[in-house]
Amino acid sequence: MSLSSSSSSSSTRGISEDHASRIDGQMDRPTSRRMILPSTTTSRCQKNKIFHSSIRETRSSTSSKMRRKEPRSSRKSARSGLVSSIVLTTMWSSLQSTQVSGEMHRLLMIPDIHGDFDVMQEAVKFVEPIHPGKDKLIFTGDLVDRGPQPQECYRLSQKLKEQYNVTRLTGNHEWITIMGVDANAPFAQYVPREDLMSFGSWSQRMHSFGPTGELGKMIREEFDVISLEQIPGVPLSKTLFVHAGITHQTLRQYGSVQAVKEAGKAMLMANNLDTPLLNEILQTRHLAQGQPRAVCREVQQILRTGGAERLVVGHTPTPLIGGEPGKPLIKCGGRLLLMDVAMSKWMGGGTPAALIFEAEKTGKKGTLKRIYVKIRAGEEIEVPILSTIGSRSTSEEEKEEL
Repeated sequence: MSLSSSSSSSSTRGISEDHASRIDGQMDRPTSRRMILPSTTTSRCQKNKIFHSSIRETRSSTSSKMRRKEPRSSRKSARSGLVSSIVLTTMWSSLQSTQVSGEMHRLLMIPDIHGDFDVMQEAVKFVEPIHPGKDKLIFTGDLVDRGPQPQECYRLSQKLKEQYNVTRLTGNHEWITIMGVDANAPFAQYVPREDLMSFGSWSQRMHSFGPTGELGKMIREEFDVISLEQIPGVPLSKTLFVHAGITHQTLRQYGSVQAVKEAGKAMLMANNLDTPLLNEILQTRHLAQGQPRAVCREVQQILRTGGAERLVVGHTPTPLIGGEPGKPLIKCGGRLLLMDVAMSKWMGGGTPAALIFEAEKTGKKGTLKRIYVKIRAGEEIEVPILSTIGSRSTSEEEKEEL
């Protein structure tokens, strides 16, 4: 990410409950009794008792006759309704049990850090605890420059990679730094004095980022240039991550995201760094600064070619392109997420951010529940959960921008 002039609705969580119709209880069967007729010699008190008893007997007998005359179809309907009620109740209990037993799996992403170790630690806290088999964490590059602690940032990323499922992408600042930046290089303006002094000198810094140096070897061997990701263990839609962007023409030229990934990796490993491919995917700003309609058409072509549902990039600070400080820009109805929120204090920010995908897995199946950006304690920005590219259910915002 460079400041040079170079060119959130969530899905419904609940399940709508089917309300079973209530069935009235069946009447008790009347007791069979013989009616007692009053005797002329019976006392008045006895007469009253016999009279009221007769009324009760008559009512009971009448009710019994009415029940005997009740159509057979009505009795069957009552029994059928009762069975349906029991079945629906059982199904609802099963659904509730399924919801409780589901496991949460997540895809996590932290954008450009730029040497701010404190804000990096805060962003990592946003996504903790991280579960090795259920979560995956992605850094979209630019851990170095502007801020004074790139070494601490790289070492924390390495520690996380050793413990969890982590992908680290190369940013344009990694790319230019491993090509070699000395005191006379234009890019030297982005290296603060504290950063330089932590290495000792320009030559020692260059060696550390060189092919055999600690950081240079780490970046060349372990960082990628592009990544197509999905939530671990959940066969849901895929998301394409790249530091700056890519064109659909480049994707078609290489044939797939995997082919671009392998080609870029080979260039890093061979120290063949000054190439059109790396220049494009690490430095382009056409997705962040282009005309909205043209950008969204390009994004759809990229996603169709790459087999993804959305594209996530960093590199271009959102406050420089109309965004609010510390907040991402959600474009093309949620198909394009511009995630460089300038969170480093040395970018004028100081607000950590993390993009979080949450899916619930039950057995072999999973459901994407929520996508959101956490930017500070208690503040979250929702990202739409979209249908498959090419389907009819395109969001209204996406239609407007297209």
